[in-house]
Parts: sequence; C-alpha cells; structure tokens
Amino acid sequence: MGALHFGKCYETSQAADAALWSSVAPVVVPGSPTLLQPNPPPFFHVAEFVNGSWLLRKYEGSTLKSSHAVPASNYQTCNVAESATDGFILAWAVVAVWGAAWAISMLRRPLSMR
Repeated sequence: MGALHFGKCYETSQAADAALWSSVAPVVVPGSPTLLQPNPPPFFHVAEFVNGSWLLRKYEGSTLKSSHAVPASNYQTCNVAESATDGFILAWAVVAVWGAAWAISMLRRPLSMR
C-alpha cells in the first residue's frame, strides 16, 4: 500500500515524507541584538535529511544550535497501481474524445462544400 500526500499516491511513507519535508523553505529569523553583539547573525530554521531521517535544525549563522526529529506523519493509504490505471483510462478517454471530434469534422467537410 502507498501513502497519499496532497492527492498524490507515493509508493512508501518515506517517499511521501521526502515530498513533504523537501518542499519546506528555510525560515530566517533576525538575531537578538545584545550590548556585546549589536548586529548578531540571523537564525535559520531548516528541514534536512541526515543519516536516513528528516531533522528540523536551527542555525545561528553557520553554527548549529539545535536539532530534533520531525514530527511523525500519518498518511492515508492508497494503491499506486490503481492510481496508474485511473490515469491510463483517463488518457484513453481524452484520446477518444479528440478522435470523435476529428471524425465529426471530417464527416462534415464534404457536406459543407455544396
């Protein structure tokens, strides 16, 4: 069974996690100025794939400040083969409609020459 994420059926939940977390943009937060450091480097919050798992990491400049695992995701189940069959049927339906429209235009052509 596959994992359904935003209407797309992925073969595994790991593939769905990759689609989810790889599309997350980094968040930049300005640093807090102090008396000793009036212009601190900003904080970056990013999702990274490290050693086979997704981690949410916080950097100050280029220094890693914290790291923790992403929350667990619960996906609805789906059948990848069934999704492919549905797409195949839809594609042939579009071809059939296009063919019917072409055939009708070819049949009307001799009638409109009179």
